[in-house]
Amino acid sequence: MSKRYLSELESELRVLPKRERLNALGDVKAHLTEADADYEEAVEAFGTPADYATTLMLGLPYNWRLSQVLDRCWDPTNPKVLVGKAFGWGYGINFGAVAVSLGLINPDDDGEELLAAIPDSWWRAGFWASTVVGVPAIATLLTQLPLPESLPIHWNLVGHPDSHASTPVALALSLGPLLASWAASGVVVRKRRMSGLAWAGLLGGLATFSSGILIGSVTSAFLPIIIGFVGAPLVFILCIAGPINRGRRNIVPKGRP
Repeated sequence: MSKRYLSELESELRVLPKRERLNALGDVKAHLTEADADYEEAVEAFGTPADYATTLMLGLPYNWRLSQVLDRCWDPTNPKVLVGKAFGWGYGINFGAVAVSLGLINPDDDGEELLAAIPDSWWRAGFWASTVVGVPAIATLLTQLPLPESLPIHWNLVGHPDSHASTPVALALSLGPLLASWAASGVVVRKRRMSGLAWAGLLGGLATFSSGILIGSVTSAFLPIIIGFVGAPLVFILCIAGPINRGRRNIVPKGRP
């Protein structure tokens, strides 16, 4: 862990109230301790102490590197389910540890031999997941035409819409991410690496969540929102665990013909 980085960061944060300063330093210290990072690695992860202090004081998240976000939310080699969040303070979920706990994958299921054994069709799991959830959502949208001038975009705890937006804005918030994830999931599968699977899973999860929002918005129903919210992490896990398991079955054990 880089004490030099923490010392410089503490100096940069001296203008913050004590509680906020200690919270920020504690969060960074937890990240650096977990990764056993030296000064250069700390700068790579957070930026310079001055830059990181500026983002904190502006209220911005420190880490915009999505590859590092994926590393945190999918790390089967780390048995911890709750890990430091890549954005802001607090904790996030390591879905890789969840998949291992459920017996869906093994902690070491990321070797080149295993990835090479995954059939091409299974690399497109994220694309097919996006399609499966996206087509019914768009079909539901078409059945509701013509749409009213406004659509619900927020529901209260009992499932009643309590906030509306103009129809173009509401569709941009739900249909836009769905179409983007649908298109992007067909591109990221070209990366025959673990990061490619993680991206596919993330996009499949995003499509699931966006589909729930879209259906809920055009039908003014709350249940699709809940299904999309719960289904997104499940799709994320399955889009990665499924291809991994298929690749493992394709590997011929040594000593067998």
